[in-house]
Amino acid sequence: EIFVVNDPLVGVLLLAGIGCYSPGCAGATILGASVGTATAVAMSAPAAEIGMGLWGFNPALTSL
Repeated sequence: EIFVVNDPLVGVLLLAGIGCYSPGCAGATILGASVGTATAVAMSAPAAEIGMGLWGFNPALTSL
């Protein structure tokens, strides 16, 4: 299942859960989200979208 929740605390908790299962998977998730966010910045995406994590969500799932 996929949940989109615009709250940094929820993101940290989900990442911690992934990390409990596999630290490597948690690292891949962070890397994917970082690449997606960097791409958004490079493409001059709206700051509101970047701030909500919309550009990092799908890459995080894909890399995981």
